[in-house]
Amino acid sequence: MAKDIQGSNVKETNRQSAVGASMMSPDELDALKKKLANPTVAGFNFTEEERIGFAPYWNPEAGAYFMAVPVGRDDRDPEFVRILFRALHDILCFRGPADAQEPVIVHAGEEFSTSVYYALKEPFDLYIDNCDFEVPLRVQALETVKTSNKRDVWRWKVATTPEVKKKLDAVRAKIRMALGSGKQPAGALPAAG
Repeated sequence: MAKDIQGSNVKETNRQSAVGASMMSPDELDALKKKLANPTVAGFNFTEEERIGFAPYWNPEAGAYFMAVPVGRDDRDPEFVRILFRALHDILCFRGPADAQEPVIVHAGEEFSTSVYYALKEPFDLYIDNCDFEVPLRVQALETVKTSNKRDVWRWKVATTPEVKKKLDAVRAKIRMALGSGKQPAGALPAAG
């Protein structure tokens, strides 16, 4: 069966469509491409985007901070694990390798990532693995310091709301009780004091 599309005769079966399309004039082919380029399907509203590829990343600078909610880990590359956040405000981030960075504005509600910095690993493990509630954070890079083996590491300041702090303290207490020994489990922070 043939179907007329803007003056061209194109067969509807797969085999015949390929033959019919190859015999079209360039104008007929352009018209067909335009018609089929942006299809719609009744009953579907394709408005929610999925992240493809790596999220933009935030680079620490002394004194700089961001406010966001940790939402997970991107561990597709075991040599380059990242913490994923949902931004609570617009944040300057980057894409691409460190020596050829391209700036990107991540808007409130969008995802971005950070490296898994040594000092932040345990608290972020707690937030991501043990909390069934959102943990809004203000994460500030303070300064870099030398470790005993002469590596530079960042010092950080992490703050949350009083309501969330109470919930986090309850999660820590529950983890300690589950262990029964009073020892800190991996991913848990000591109580503030």
